Amino acid sequence: MNFTHVHLTKSGKADLEAHIGVKVIGKAPHVFTLKKKPANVLHEFDLLVLSSAAADTCRLLGTDPVHGSVIAHAEAKFYGGNLPLPLGRAVVGLAAECDLAKKSVLVTNRNGATVQDLIKYYEVEFRFLVTPSGKGEHHLVSLFEHFLKAAP
Repeated sequence: MNFTHVHLTKSGKADLEAHIGVKVIGKAPHVFTLKKKPANVLHEFDLLVLSSAAADTCRLLGTDPVHGSVIAHAEAKFYGGNLPLPLGRAVVGLAAECDLAKKSVLVTNRNGATVQDLIKYYEVEFRFLVTPSGKGEHHLVSLFEHFLKAAP
């Protein structure tokens, strides 16, 4: 985690950091692979918010953050057509593996009612039609404000 990130501060709250493309240690252990030391499966997060204290610890120890330190997460997907149901299944699996209920969102440029229904059942948010020139950003900003207000 020794790379560029955004530092977030607010009076009365713990300092936070936002990172992109960071691997996070999930709950599932490597037991069937040839790993020489005990480890858990790593998952790459598109956008990740951690406390600055957790990020500092990772930098100090040279480790990846653990799933329990995640404050907010966004999975970003750009599709040219309809959202495939396997995308929803993958998001649900990641949410279960990394305890992301109520702190994760799937952000996409497309609509996808079936995918939305599936992931919202597992308490993952869904923001669709988010594009650089579109108007979907407002809802995404509001959602992240909610996630960050819930942070310690």
